[in-house]
Amino acid sequence: MPEAPRCRPGEITNHTSGHYCDICNRMKMPWEGFLPIARYQGLPVSIGRPGTILQAVQVDSPREIGMVAFATWAINNNQWDKAVQIDSGIERGRVKAAAHALTDISYMATQKPKWRKANLGNWWNILHEALLDPELTMADYKARIRGEAALTRSKTKSKSSRPIVLPDVEDQEQRNENLGYDDIDNIPEGKKLLFFSRDRTDDNDLEGDDDEEYEDGALGSKIKLEKFRWQFAPGQDLEPAYLASPDTSKFFMVRQLRKDPNKIDVREYPHIAGFDWNDKEAVKGLNRGRNQIILRTNGPKAPARLAWSQMERDLLRYQVIKGLKHGVSPLTLAEAYSALSYIKSPLTVQLQYTKNNMPWDQVAHNINVDLEKVTQRQGSALARPSKWNPKTKQQDFHTKRHLKMQKGRTGSERNATGCMNQSNKFGDIDALLRNSVEQPNRRKTLNEMLKIIHDADHLLPLPKAISAPCVAQDDEMQTEDGRGSSGDETSSTQSDRMQRDGVDDYSDDEPLMKRRKSVLVANNLLGSEPPMTRRKSENVQ
Repeated sequence: MPEAPRCRPGEITNHTSGHYCDICNRMKMPWEGFLPIARYQGLPVSIGRPGTILQAVQVDSPREIGMVAFATWAINNNQWDKAVQIDSGIERGRVKAAAHALTDISYMATQKPKWRKANLGNWWNILHEALLDPELTMADYKARIRGEAALTRSKTKSKSSRPIVLPDVEDQEQRNENLGYDDIDNIPEGKKLLFFSRDRTDDNDLEGDDDEEYEDGALGSKIKLEKFRWQFAPGQDLEPAYLASPDTSKFFMVRQLRKDPNKIDVREYPHIAGFDWNDKEAVKGLNRGRNQIILRTNGPKAPARLAWSQMERDLLRYQVIKGLKHGVSPLTLAEAYSALSYIKSPLTVQLQYTKNNMPWDQVAHNINVDLEKVTQRQGSALARPSKWNPKTKQQDFHTKRHLKMQKGRTGSERNATGCMNQSNKFGDIDALLRNSVEQPNRRKTLNEMLKIIHDADHLLPLPKAISAPCVAQDDEMQTEDGRGSSGDETSSTQSDRMQRDGVDDYSDDEPLMKRRKSVLVANNLLGSEPPMTRRKSENVQ
């Protein structure tokens, strides 16, 4: 018997599809080097749509699809513990759910002799098909295996065509809000918990009435910071339950007293008998109960972030455009050889960033430095979420009204994850980023996209913010050096005026870098320098 070809590092073509190689730590997939990106309503899909096989997965991220493939391989080969040691990211809820879905479909297909002989039940081929079809559900695929007519798409389409955005948290974990796993405890006080206690433990989860208070900057109101009596026992799973992913451990939650860990409270879901894991409402009810226990044990996951202002939105767009136009990205040796004609130095090659590798930490840092000494007064305009309409080549706004800030704020504290998620909520920025990962024959140049967006901006009416109670009509947006502008002036106009008044010390051909000082304070302009590392201690006094 001839020997199998030996693994050569950097060479994946001589590997077997769907098998993890311990030598080169890679896995060959049907699409090889180019990740297929599906389209929905004329635009590339970035997040798996609700109810589909790859629900909530970042389908345009090679890293995340690689984790899904690795997790599926681990499940099929009983190598989960080993796989987690190699890459702990496969334990993310959305990744595990997709891996279990692929495994379930693959197992069902291999039970059919016709599918088994034609190798149609291989999970890597199912994953490939799921990437190409953004509407492919488990029910559709199983119906095809059984030889039944495919379900009508109207039943499987999501209720809203708005893009799915991951929550604004540092680890980007999916909270699956459509299944009742969110940051809101909407059960009235005094009502019993949805999970009952086996030990008939007291339902009062709080220490007492000596709660501390803090002020919520977004709402301008004081909220009690409650001290919780209970904490979860070590090892308690806090991930949500997922459709078509049976896991009986989700029915139980174990807590212990903070003051006395020997006292245990076991919470049990009351509707275990006959539970249907394929019923969305049943899974949603289970998650509501789990979510309630989590919130009443740990408290809110994170305080609400301030709404994005129009000025922050304009700065975000400017930084994204700068990254798409001028990026600095280190290359591997193989990539450097393939791009030899573009090499300017032995170590780096100047490339444009795309949606897949945009340095969001630099973008967030630059926005924060630009607004470090800027006071946006009460009554300043807030940004409106929108979706890009490829047919009309305009933004479709979710609301017709322009809202105002109810409270003034100084500076900005945006993070990389927040900027990445927020870029999906603004239609023009989202369109620019999606275009950057289009197939070469469908991709427009950046100048073409900017012209389309510029023309669309001129069709928009000037924003007239809705007056909020106690909002002065002469509110101003100003920097700490005293220069200001009318509160009714749009942030785009303010940015343009500041750029005309200031002197741009930086070339427009420079790459996206972190700034070392706030050029807004130094030169009275917004974002004139491209998004390398700024230090707040070096700000101009």
